[in-house]
Amino acid sequence: MSGTIFINYRREDSISIAGRLYDRLSHTFGRNNIFMDVDHIPAGVDFEAHLNSQVDECEIFLVVIGPRWLEVKDESGGRRLDNSDDFVNIEIKTALARNIRVIPVLVDGASMPKAGELPDPLKALARRQAVEVRQLHFGRDAEALVERMNEALDGELGWQRPWRGKAIAGAAAAVLLLLLGWIGLSSIDLAVWRLRLPALPITSHPAPPVSAREEYEKAAAKGDASAMFNLGVLYENGFGVAQDYAKAGAWYEKAAAKGRRERFARARVV
Repeated sequence: MSGTIFINYRREDSISIAGRLYDRLSHTFGRNNIFMDVDHIPAGVDFEAHLNSQVDECEIFLVVIGPRWLEVKDESGGRRLDNSDDFVNIEIKTALARNIRVIPVLVDGASMPKAGELPDPLKALARRQAVEVRQLHFGRDAEALVERMNEALDGELGWQRPWRGKAIAGAAAAVLLLLLGWIGLSSIDLAVWRLRLPALPITSHPAPPVSAREEYEKAAAKGDASAMFNLGVLYENGFGVAQDYAKAGAWYEKAAAKGRRERFARARVV
């Protein structure tokens, strides 16, 4: 499966935003072109061998780095990053060794690790140019990341935003309709436009149905993780509510805490 994007992250450090990033990139490039972790590993396959093969075939390797990325401990109390059997370590080491395009993605205010803070096989990571993706500006930052990825590849993969062609075609159709409408209106006797339609009788209308937001909030109050996630979607995109990335991030975090991982956070075996 060549031509993929590999997302490397640590569950204890950045599970929520890594999942949001997976969804956003899947929307742009297609899910078949994104590899995140165990969801894509066939049953019965050797984990390390499969991960190495996926890293070897990918075109872009994203390293999601959160505030705790350097300090996460293993069962013995040592840093996981220093453990040669750690999957995050193995994946990054393989990508660097194969000279794959490695892009550090700094999230939740994290800083780029210094070479002295990294184990020897990963020191080259400190020299890779990083991109920041913030929860409060996720939509804008994720779009900037997509632009950087396309620029880095210089169109090598032939990936473009799936909506760009549709948008151009739609704009052209709208201009054509406006032109036809102008031509048609110019031939109508202007006196017609001075006519007034009779006033319509005032009728009462039933109260509008309860909004989706209210329904989701009721379900979320009862601990429904899917409702929490859907509230995050509403606020992130401004569907029926004022767009608010802070509220979106908060709802995504609550959903993650409830275990809603199948949509935005693929569980990693570490």
